[in-house]
Amino acid sequence: MQAAGWSLYALTLLSAFVCIHWVVERINPMGWLLTSTGLTGLIAHIIIVSSLQYFEPTNRPPVTAQTVVSAAVPTKSLKRRPTFTVPSFKQVRNFIATLYTHSTVENWRALLSDARMLCAVSLLYTIHLVIYGALTAIVLAVRSTGAFVFYSYLTVHAFVGGYVQIALDVGNVASVIYLLVAHNENGQHTGTAIWMLCGGLYCLTYYSNSHWKGGRRWHALCEWSGLWREFTRYFSFELIGLGELKPNTPYLFGFHPHGIYPYTIVWGTLSDEWRARYPGVLVDGLGASILVAVPFLRDVGLWLGGRDVTRHAITHALSNKRAVCLVPGGQAEMREARSSDKNVTLVTRHQGFVRIAIQNGAQLVPTYSFGEHRLFDNVYLPRVQNWFLHTVGFGYPHFPYGRAYLPIPRRTKIGLVVGHPIDCSAIQSANPAQSDVDRIHAQYFATVKQLFETYKARFGMEHSTLIIKEEHSHSHGHSHSVPASLSVMPLQRKRSLSKKGQNSGEANSSPTNNTLTNGDAKNKNN
Repeated sequence: MQAAGWSLYALTLLSAFVCIHWVVERINPMGWLLTSTGLTGLIAHIIIVSSLQYFEPTNRPPVTAQTVVSAAVPTKSLKRRPTFTVPSFKQVRNFIATLYTHSTVENWRALLSDARMLCAVSLLYTIHLVIYGALTAIVLAVRSTGAFVFYSYLTVHAFVGGYVQIALDVGNVASVIYLLVAHNENGQHTGTAIWMLCGGLYCLTYYSNSHWKGGRRWHALCEWSGLWREFTRYFSFELIGLGELKPNTPYLFGFHPHGIYPYTIVWGTLSDEWRARYPGVLVDGLGASILVAVPFLRDVGLWLGGRDVTRHAITHALSNKRAVCLVPGGQAEMREARSSDKNVTLVTRHQGFVRIAIQNGAQLVPTYSFGEHRLFDNVYLPRVQNWFLHTVGFGYPHFPYGRAYLPIPRRTKIGLVVGHPIDCSAIQSANPAQSDVDRIHAQYFATVKQLFETYKARFGMEHSTLIIKEEHSHSHGHSHSVPASLSVMPLQRKRSLSKKGQNSGEANSSPTNNTLTNGDAKNKNN
């Protein structure tokens, strides 16, 4: 059943395997064996995932396509659904018999509905794999020098900036002119020049500054209720809105916990439930800088209202009375996410988002997503990942896995609780006092703790504890953690500022300076 919903994902992998086979078989006779082994593994994964939908025990109420926005009153808890059980031969036989003997219109409609739901969810959460898998397959299938140059050019362009990026684009234009004019006898380089020209035209979109200005939101996609309803059905989504929010008001949402991929920021704020509870409140999600740098992946993020998680982008959005959402925990909190842990860890060392809210007179809105930390797991190699984080800016190795050990989220209930806004307009200042920052910071995380304690029983976490982890910028990997029930007060810590930060007026900023929260991906964690 689920194999039908995975058609796009499976076809992408199949095409990649076939293209690799074409290349490898010309090098050694092991190519066919390697490719066949990969295809066998893919088929095995599909069979395993197909069994999940119809053979795992269900001990929770049936999921409906439309979830009513719940009142802010806790009710009895919902037990967590097991993620994987192996079906017996008898179950498989009975399922096949049932499929052929009860093939009614309603059954096939349900089948197509499940396929559509799984396709939508898997496509969003594996969009980076789909894009680069399809791009790699096309390049290998074409087997053109120009296609390879196009692929390499876009990849290098994504990881450079400033004058290097400008020099790369100028060199690309010069190469196109040279190939077409001075070195194109009998037109043998015309195809390469066209590939390079296409790459150059695409890279012009990087100069629009839409990654921090916004303006590329695709409203038809964001308002496609049929698409986002599949996510609310898959995750049994429940929205609990406590405070009242108004359109055209500068809100700075804080999302907790980070988990591995906090995509609930995207589909949760585009769902029918959100539009019914907060009509007219559009939220721009803030993501790591790498997400707005990778070709084609950046376009998907910008279409969904995404922006770079930098001080400049947040200030620009708030000054234009836009609502933005970031994850204060960043990569440090992502490394703490493990679905097997009973407790949830939040990292609270960042204060930059509080400072920006005070500077712009915005309202801080704490939110907590129950079940977010259960969607994925990542390989746990803290020493290696910390070394890579401090060296290259990202915590490798990074191999997230979810349902059936695939990059698909587990089907876990998600409950998004939106707290009351904390108004910072009364203490608005271009250079806020540290005492004000500490006070608002403590109030913010006290509210997050209260949300967790109030609603944890509702979402099956009555025995869980919220752990507040306060990391020092210069602790070299050491940190101090306390249970949320004991303290949420921020540590009074000294900040070492670079000369550049002092000259730009960013004194007493968050430890990540310009790049905040989940923007740890492009800084060296000081």
